[in-house]
Amino acid sequence: PKALRLLEELERSPISADATTYNCALEACATCNDRAAAESLFQRMSQSGQIDVVSYNTYLKILLSTGAHPQASAILREMSSRGFPPNAVTYNSLIRDAVSRQDVERAWSIVQAMERANVRPDAFTCSILMKGVKHSPAVGDVDRIVAMIERERIVPDEVLLNCLLDACVRLRDPQRLTHVLEQFKATGVVPSLHAYATLIRAYGHAHRCDRAWELWHELQNGGRSLATSQHEEVFAAMVEACLAGGDLRGGLAVFRDAREQLGAFPRSATIFAACVKACMQSKQAPLALELYADTKEHFICGKITFNTLIDILVRQGDMARAGDLFRDMALKNVTPDLITYSTLIKGHCSRGDLEQGLQLLGLMHRRGIKPDAVLFNSILDGCAHKQMRTLTEQVLRDMEAADIAPSNFTISILIKLYGRCGDLDAAFQVVETYPEKYGFQLNAQVFTCLMSACMANGAMGKAIEVYEGMASWGCAPDA
Repeated sequence: PKALRLLEELERSPISADATTYNCALEACATCNDRAAAESLFQRMSQSGQIDVVSYNTYLKILLSTGAHPQASAILREMSSRGFPPNAVTYNSLIRDAVSRQDVERAWSIVQAMERANVRPDAFTCSILMKGVKHSPAVGDVDRIVAMIERERIVPDEVLLNCLLDACVRLRDPQRLTHVLEQFKATGVVPSLHAYATLIRAYGHAHRCDRAWELWHELQNGGRSLATSQHEEVFAAMVEACLAGGDLRGGLAVFRDAREQLGAFPRSATIFAACVKACMQSKQAPLALELYADTKEHFICGKITFNTLIDILVRQGDMARAGDLFRDMALKNVTPDLITYSTLIKGHCSRGDLEQGLQLLGLMHRRGIKPDAVLFNSILDGCAHKQMRTLTEQVLRDMEAADIAPSNFTISILIKLYGRCGDLDAAFQVVETYPEKYGFQLNAQVFTCLMSACMANGAMGKAIEVYEGMASWGCAPDA
């Protein structure tokens, strides 16, 4: 490392290098992971007497990081023999090495040796131990660390607090979570926003919304507003806690309260989508529409969410508001997709507004979006209901031109149309030609429609023939 060249220049100069200077060079070797250079420098330091406990700790760190455990043990013995007893940094390095090898029991044995040597564990010791049990925490390990914090009167830092809270969350133990929080508050530690978010989310999933609300109000009353992106995590956690705990209106209220800051929160659309989903699952779709109306000026929701809201309105028969949402998408530069158009067109066709549905179909074509079979069938059904035979047959030709094969559902629509028009020959022709042309087998629904068309036109004999001929088509009559 360049640090060693600078050290050599200093050694050749009239200015003498002290232990601190040598330690800086040794740390540079550790940073570069250059064990050979570190070993050579450490020997020079030892021979010149420019060595202290920091030197030993730095060199020990290098040995442990390279897996040189026998040499590390020798260095520990040398430390004590030269009057440099291991300190907290020494033991923490050993504990970290044991944890990195997933040997938690070894780590705890080092802690015991540390305490026997009257070296007090510190917050860093506890954080290292917590990282060791982070992915598979056990109640015993967490309690053991908490007991050590109390016994040694360790003042926890933010890293330790977050590690402990994360472990309690993984254990799904809200009571222990509360205990840890209160214990840390008693030491004067102010939980970070990340810690608040972790706690709020955990209480929500434990169905303790009361505790989540207490923390939320504690933040609000403490003057911590939702004015920065840092606070988005807490906002998202509170909404999630309410939704997980079944407090749907509470979650929507939190979202409304933060409406002025939504534009600054990158995850606003995702959180809003979660609210909409919760409304749908709880069969309270109107609440989702209310929330959108209250907050739409402050953020842009995603395409999937727009489609969900449009579907809600279409199902309610409110095509005017569905159209407003469609225009909102354009104003907010959210590009409609096939689902958007299909939902709106089906809504218009089912309510007899065929003209509006066809206008949207034309807009789809101009924007390069290809209709699918479901959409074509919806338009065909709308045309058939109005007995618009010419238009129906034109749409059918467009469907075939788009390489979308008609199905049993398509044939059922056509049979109903021709039956209403009194043209049974056309209905039978569809039945006889389309299955062979497009390679599918007729189902019971098609035969039922065909029999109904015959009866509606006074051709009972033909209806009976259809019924008796179903078996030859490989279709069994249904109930």
